[in-house]
Amino acid sequence: MTDSPKGVAGDSGCTQFMANLLAMMVGTMVGVAGCVRGLTPEEPTSLLVSPASSPINTLIPQNSELPVQEPTHPTSIVSPVLPATVSVEPTAVSAVKGEERSQFARDMLEDSKGCDLPCWWGIMPGDSPWQSVEGLISPLGIFSVDITHPLSGQMDYYLDVEFTQQDNTVTAIDVASALFSSTATHKFAADWDRYSWSQIMARHGEPSQVRFEFRPPVEPNAPVYYQLWLVYDERGIIAYYEGPAEGVDEREMRTCLRFQDVSYIRLHLEAPQESNVLMRGVYPLSMQASTGVDKSSFYAATVASGQEVCVQAATP
Repeated sequence: MTDSPKGVAGDSGCTQFMANLLAMMVGTMVGVAGCVRGLTPEEPTSLLVSPASSPINTLIPQNSELPVQEPTHPTSIVSPVLPATVSVEPTAVSAVKGEERSQFARDMLEDSKGCDLPCWWGIMPGDSPWQSVEGLISPLGIFSVDITHPLSGQMDYYLDVEFTQQDNTVTAIDVASALFSSTATHKFAADWDRYSWSQIMARHGEPSQVRFEFRPPVEPNAPVYYQLWLVYDERGIIAYYEGPAEGVDEREMRTCLRFQDVSYIRLHLEAPQESNVLMRGVYPLSMQASTGVDKSSFYAATVASGQEVCVQAATP
């Protein structure tokens, strides 16, 4: 895990994005064909979810003020085993201006052409031909989008999309997006609201896995943050989030899960299939193992009650 995302600006974002997948991977993904770099969520009420059994974990009071972190690129995203792929580089170059690409990305984040995960912007892994990706890329030129804030005009966040194909069919889609800095506005969370954990769980139900870890600072005065994974194994969906946390003492950290504070989002999407397991192994830990809050309680509190979950746990 690096301290800040590489490739936030410039054309090297896709290269760094894929490099950050190497740690803790259970398989190898080769061949990314196209890249994209690049609403206001309701304020939740607060709920303290009591874990069923938590010998070393406790819950913290609501309304805690937590620092905003600098965005980071995770190295502990676990990617499934994918078949060997063929790399295809888009050749179309368009005169579409940056602000038009930015607006296109915002519009697509809002409704994604009417399709839901694992479909992304009208492209369905395991079904859509590679030509559908080329058709999406051609009007925009190189799929590189840095999203500017509509009022200030300053760079707000970036968006990367990578498509993997085999035998001329899209097999997987990886999406990453992060704030440029801790001073950016919450327009990032507003634009991504459709893909917040509460919205995803409301549409897809209780996840098959929920994993959670606190990440201690890698150096003095570095930010403390959490990592949250929602996994829908048979649906072919992994949603990953990073947000701020704080140290209680040298041995424990805490946070309240507020989507408006999230600084980094990543999605891994592939074709739905029965008996599929997207994340294997013990690490990263399940939410219950790391915090004492089981996934059913997290789902019920977030979706059924619209509440905010606060957790405290030992430092890994």
